Amino acid sequence: MTTPRLLTAEDVADLLRVSLDTIYDYARDGVLPSVRFGRSVRFKADDVEAFIAAASERPRYARKGARHAR
Repeated sequence: MTTPRLLTAEDVADLLRVSLDTIYDYARDGVLPSVRFGRSVRFKADDVEAFIAAASERPRYARKGARHAR
């Protein structure tokens, strides 16, 4: 059995270019699976990669008021 590579919340925030608060919100809300060790929160690298892959598969929506090509 191999040990999964674990990332800190700061590592994930840097990777995704979002705030630490956003990462903690994702963990709390179950958007991004996390592992807790006492008060420490860690994220499996595979889960972060899956999160990124899922986000890139979601459709992008035009901004409000943007012109649509016809």
